[in-house]
Amino acid sequence: MPSPEQTSHSNDTKTIVTVLLLIFLYPIGVILMWFWTTWPKWVKLIITIPPLLVIGGIIAAGILVTINPQRALQEARDKSTEVQMELEQQPPAPPAIPE
Repeated sequence: MPSPEQTSHSNDTKTIVTVLLLIFLYPIGVILMWFWTTWPKWVKLIITIPPLLVIGGIIAAGILVTINPQRALQEARDKSTEVQMELEQQPPAPPAIPE
């Protein structure tokens, strides 16, 4: 039967696994970082808070757009009208010369 020293993972192994999971599977990496590593709390907060703020900002922007869809639709229509007017002001392409 292996001794407890052989079955437990070294801090280097925990750090490598946690960093790889933070890069490739962020949510799982954050959970492991908080419960598995012995990193200082300030490091854990620095790694956790900025992405949560970005996700919160994206959600807030989505909510604000859905709260006032009429304004968003009107802006889209205005932009479409501007593009159409620009296209109409361009001179027509010369006719193709048959060979």
